[in-house]
Amino acid sequence: MSTTPNTQMSPRAAKIKPEAAHDRLIWAAVGLAGAALATAVYLTIHSGTAQEMIFVYRVTLLLLFFAISTVSAAIFSAKASLDGSFLGLGLKLGGPAVLWIVTLILFTKFYPEDSLTKQALEGRIQQDWNARQSDSWSDYAGWKARLGDDFADVLGNHETDTLRNLFWNVYYLPPGERLEDVQVTTLFLYLSPKYMMKLQRIQGHRKATNRRFRLYYGGKTSKLTTASNSVLLVGQGDPVRVKDAYFDGGESRPEQNLEQTDINCLIISSYDDQVVENGEYVTTNMRDYAKNHRGALRFGIAAFRPLGEVRSWWLNARTVSDDDELLPLAFREIKPNVEQNLEAVEKDLKPWLKLLDDTLQQPPADKPWQMVQEQLKRAAAESGVETVKASELLNSSAFKGRWSLEAPEAEDVVLTMFLWQH
Repeated sequence: MSTTPNTQMSPRAAKIKPEAAHDRLIWAAVGLAGAALATAVYLTIHSGTAQEMIFVYRVTLLLLFFAISTVSAAIFSAKASLDGSFLGLGLKLGGPAVLWIVTLILFTKFYPEDSLTKQALEGRIQQDWNARQSDSWSDYAGWKARLGDDFADVLGNHETDTLRNLFWNVYYLPPGERLEDVQVTTLFLYLSPKYMMKLQRIQGHRKATNRRFRLYYGGKTSKLTTASNSVLLVGQGDPVRVKDAYFDGGESRPEQNLEQTDINCLIISSYDDQVVENGEYVTTNMRDYAKNHRGALRFGIAAFRPLGEVRSWWLNARTVSDDDELLPLAFREIKPNVEQNLEAVEKDLKPWLKLLDDTLQQPPADKPWQMVQEQLKRAAAESGVETVKASELLNSSAFKGRWSLEAPEAEDVVLTMFLWQH
């Protein structure tokens, strides 16, 4: 009897190990494909912004093509190689990596990332606008359609100028420091069909920094044909007294950089032009003054003829795509409490108007004060009286219509339109 062990294996036994190894490789490839699919699904569900969508696009393609090429190589025993030279260096790729890279290149050629970026961005833009519409915002076309014929006539032949002003308010943010606890009080005085004045008080405070508060005080006009001039009086102390005075003419600019931390200013502007027949619109831009674009707004109008309906809107920017034939403006109507008097603005303006009267008893020889005198003389002439004091303007018998409103939490740009009473 031989004691040498029999080391030969049967043909069937010889095939067990390769088949088992091949099965394990297939299961590993399936596991990779499952992990890639699960990761792609998770990223797709939890992505929101357009930038996140691009990240999902890239990662998903890498994972899926890697898994597909791995499964293909394992199941079909696919073999591929790619070699070449680049800048004197030899490069060679082999195995599933070649299938992965070639397939990825072909896919991105026919389905470029740029198209996905555009689709994701357009989808996000539409989603954002749908949410804003549900919050009572409307686009320019919808806003104009809901104005009604009378308010639409206010735009009239000057709609191009109106849009210029609206875009300027929404999209231009002047440089410089902004204020906290902002309060803006504005009164428009329509003294005659061809002359108007604006009294505007700006209040707020800021922390001491190297930057200054830049205040644009030049008279902004609704039409390009309107001539205007403005005076800026910078106050300090309580009771208020004038620290500096500026005017927007000659070498003086219609803006000033103020170094004070406590701001208390009065702007006096006058406008020469024909009043619009149906009504008028005015804007107040809180972004020019407030750090958080929010503040208290008091607004009033006194006019030589009776006033009719008054309506106000928040005015804001809207994102549109290149393919949208839409103006990037958004409107949401607000309904402030409108009073048929000037009580909302009178209390804030009275200290300054009294200061003007006291100072003009012996007026300084400075150009800004000369302009204030000229503005008041013109106001008296348009009102049909010989002289008029600043403190008497609000109660002038020349005004046949008065109203004022108060918005304690005004935001961004406030657009107000009113009609003349017929």
